[in-house]
Amino acid sequence: MEFRTLHYFEAIKHPIDYTSNLLSIGSCFASYMGNNLEKRKFSIYSNPSGIIFNPMSIAQTIEDCLPLNAHLEEDSVFEYLGSWHSWNHHGSFSKASQLELLASIDQANQWGHAALRNSTHLIITWGSAYVYEKYTDRKIVANCHKVPAKEFTKRLLEPIEIIQRYVELIKSIRAINPSINIVWSISPVKHIRDGLHENNLSKSVLFLAMHELLKHDKQSYYFPAFELVQDELRDYRFYKEDMAHPSEQAVNYVWESFISHCLSAEAKETMLQIEEIHQAMNHIPLRPNSEAHHSFRSNFHKKVLALKLKHPRINLKQEEDYFSQNI
Repeated sequence: MEFRTLHYFEAIKHPIDYTSNLLSIGSCFASYMGNNLEKRKFSIYSNPSGIIFNPMSIAQTIEDCLPLNAHLEEDSVFEYLGSWHSWNHHGSFSKASQLELLASIDQANQWGHAALRNSTHLIITWGSAYVYEKYTDRKIVANCHKVPAKEFTKRLLEPIEIIQRYVELIKSIRAINPSINIVWSISPVKHIRDGLHENNLSKSVLFLAMHELLKHDKQSYYFPAFELVQDELRDYRFYKEDMAHPSEQAVNYVWESFISHCLSAEAKETMLQIEEIHQAMNHIPLRPNSEAHHSFRSNFHKKVLALKLKHPRINLKQEEDYFSQNI
């Protein structure tokens, strides 16, 4: 007897492996998944503009990565409470001077362009369909940077405006990288500050827009992060204390499903070897000078060298240096 609703879905046609180049853009949930891939030595560049939630600002981030050596317009940055900020970027980009901020953004755009041109997979995660527009010019901002709410208008996007923006955007992406695979998902994080009813409306808009885009682009794949948490787990014990963010257990559940459906068989095997090596690095020996520990380190040093020989593209310098000490 089954006491929960299971979500059955197909695996990606072009799975991720250790020869893949990945670009991940979107919400904090996307950042978590990107960090998981990076820790396991996949080649990934995450969030060129920092963590962003709404589809239009995510689209702006991708557009900023399209032209080579793109420079941010200076009217997109501003000074507030002693720091310089960008309307299109997360607060992690904020700097003490305008020059520092522009240089940081310009560098991120160039890295983003290289990543977009060379990526095998682009991972896009939408979080919310609510946007904030400046009163002065009606432009959508990615982050309000604690500027008073009276300076903005909040509204819910229409599915059609998201669809139209992304249809053109996908054309531009494929103009520089025709073979890129786009992996879409919707964040399971609840934006409860909007209100529960409003959060449901927001997610519905995202689903409607994404449904049309998936029909439009045949090299797209939908990974159901939202459904795995909302339908398969479906219990507040799988949320953090704020009752909005999935717990570590829930996120790990989604991560395991991502591994199962989006990684190649060889990549899964290699990833397990890397995880074994990292567990060994975290091992605290009772007798560090013993012959047994010397043998332990020597054994794992050989495993690192063998893995490095088989996958020369994987950067294992830190692991090799660790196990080469005192053997």
